[in-house]
Amino acid sequence: MAYKSTAATRQRLIFAAESLVAKRGIGGVSAREVAKSANLRNNCSVQYHFGSMDDLLEQVVRYRMGQLDEIRLDIIHKETNSEQRAIDLRSLMELICLPHLQLTGDDGTHTYAAFLCQYLPIHHPMGFRWMMRTSGPDFPAIRWIIQNMRSNLPALSKDVFDRRLTSASLLF
Repeated sequence: MAYKSTAATRQRLIFAAESLVAKRGIGGVSAREVAKSANLRNNCSVQYHFGSMDDLLEQVVRYRMGQLDEIRLDIIHKETNSEQRAIDLRSLMELICLPHLQLTGDDGTHTYAAFLCQYLPIHHPMGFRWMMRTSGPDFPAIRWIIQNMRSNLPALSKDVFDRRLTSASLLF
């Protein structure tokens, strides 16, 4: 009997958690349900692979942020090299929001966007500050976008900026 690799199992758990949280909210999903949705027989799979449900949810964000960052980097390189469009606040906000439209679940829905609407207000209510920490994962595109946005809005405090950016993203 061939066993699935740990990486494949982790990915199945990530997708299952994203989909379930998108549909039912963070409080409506247990680790056991995630394992079952990922077609795993071991009810402790989430704990084994991630340590806790909170750690799994964070990995959903890190996984998808990595994908989004690749999309954003491609757009940034194309637009800054061609100089077709100025990098104004609207363009920067589009760089944050529009790549989400490219991430869909197996059924064609935007599960990650729905997941974020559940995750961010509970786990990161002060906004995108968590992405800008030096000890966290490196997402060069989103860091570049946020730095450019902040330089265009110098009068806003970091707290106000972060809350507005999060609100705008959630509204999208």
